[in-house]
This record gives sequence, structure tokens and C-alpha cells, in this order.
Amino acid sequence: MSIVPTASETSAAPRPHASRPLIGLDLLRFGAACLVVLYHLACTAWMVPSSEAATLVGQSIPFPTLLPVSSQGWVGVPMFFVISGYVIAYSASQASASRFLTGRILRLVPGIWFCATVSFGLALLFDPETTRVLFERYARTLVLFPVPRWIDGVYWTLGIEIMFYGLVYALLFLNRFERLEPVILAVGVISALAWCLAATPFWPDLDRIISTRIAKLGLLTHGCHFAIGVLLWSAVRNGLTVLRLAGLAICLTGGLPADPLRCRLRRRPARPRPEPGDGLVPLRRLHGPVLPVDPREHGVDRRLSRPRAALP
Repeated sequence: MSIVPTASETSAAPRPHASRPLIGLDLLRFGAACLVVLYHLACTAWMVPSSEAATLVGQSIPFPTLLPVSSQGWVGVPMFFVISGYVIAYSASQASASRFLTGRILRLVPGIWFCATVSFGLALLFDPETTRVLFERYARTLVLFPVPRWIDGVYWTLGIEIMFYGLVYALLFLNRFERLEPVILAVGVISALAWCLAATPFWPDLDRIISTRIAKLGLLTHGCHFAIGVLLWSAVRNGLTVLRLAGLAICLTGGLPADPLRCRLRRRPARPRPEPGDGLVPLRRLHGPVLPVDPREHGVDRRLSRPRAALP
């Protein structure tokens, strides 16, 4: 006599884990990583006096000829979030809650501990901060503490990624993974609408609110990027529907990296270019509207030295 599993037993059974590599996405990840590295080493490292790289080297090493390209490297971070949305949805669709959690821990923690230890060793040698302060930042990095400061400012994205992982894990744990698309679509639409509203003169301080760490951890800042990735995965898996197309359009509109469009929507008079000898330009001009800067995260000032001749 055969035993037929019930519907609840079937839905609760672990799904087979994905084994097929996503080579195309790995190449995109590599390209995004190169953009971020270029941005940090050829832009912020010498234009932000309080950056970790400038502190370790002890002096600024300018690359003004690379500025038109390196200053746009910040777009690699939203690319990472989009890719993460696609990859996490893909892997979670074929894993149980426990396997998903174990996979995320094994994928993140060893690399973070290794890189943080290397950063800590270099900081002990070159950073003027006291050993106690550096060790505190090192410990906060090892435990993936969600708020700054860490041993290196580049760890700011990990807390946001972990919050997205937590959302996916909760749906898996509750056996409601099929609701990932509508849930993340709602998050993405709210995020996109917040960005669009911040681009208008009706709520001038909203972009400052979106820039806070709480907003980032709540996926208000980058929820539209994760949603794009999940919607693309759903479209590849189940086909492109009108709802998915509309969701992609809304999230893409909220995540537009075009400064000129934002400026036109704001309808505010343009700020005058700095006079010779001033050399100060708001940091947001380099980061663009979809990657706001929180000085408490990156340890930088909101204004930075920049020769007029280096302006693109």
C-alpha cells in the first residue's frame, strides 16, 4: 500500500537546492565590484580627506583624469542589490528555511571575518586611532552589527543585505515563499514612490530621511533595487505579465541614477559652481541620488576638497 503525502506535508518538504551556476550574473557581479573598487580608490580615497584609504596612506593620491569615470562607480552598489534580489529569490525557491539560513551564513561570515581581520591588522599599523577604538570597530564588524562604525566603511551594505535575507527567511520559515513577489513588490513600490516624492519640492527633507540608517535597514532606500531583481527572476521563471512590467517600471523610475532628471523634477535653481580657490563640492554630487551618503556610516564630511580644474 502506497502512502500519499498530504498537501501540508508536500509544501513543508525541503525543495532541492540549486546547483546550476549563474555565470552571467557572476560576470555582472565582477563588473559591479570593479566599479565600486574604482570609485573608492580613484575617487573617494583622495577626494574625501577622512576616508579610510586616505588615513592609511597618509596622503591623497589624486587621479583627476579618471574622475569622469570613477565618480560614477557608485552605481555598482545598486547593481549589487539588484543582482542580490535575483540570486536570493533563485536560491531560496529551491531551499528550505534552514538550508537557506545555513547557506547565507557560510557564504557571508568566513569572507567577512577574513577581510575584517586583514583590515584590522592594517589599521593597527597605519591608522592613528587607538587600539581600543579599532578593536571595538573590528568586533562590531565580526558580529555584523547593523549600525556604524565598522573597521572599514565599506561594510555598510551588509546590514541592508541581511535585512533582505531576513525577509526571505521569514517567508520560508512560515512556508509562504510564494508571497515573496507581492511582498517585495510592495516594498519596492513604497521605496520608489519615496524617491520620486523626494525629487519634488513638496517634501524637500525626504531625501535626508531616506539617507538615514534606519531607512536603509528598513529597505526604504534600496527596496526598489531588490524588487527589480526579484521581479526579473519571476519574469524569467513564470513569464512577463502586465503586473510585473508595471512593477519593474515603477521600481526603475524610483531607482533612476540620472542627476539631470532629478534636478528637473525638483525645479529648484541650480547651485552656482564653486569659485576658483573654493574647491568645495557637495559629496552628493558624486554619489548620485540613489546612493545617499550618511557621514556616520562612511566617516566622511558632507563637503570635500575638490579642485575646480578636476570638475567634469
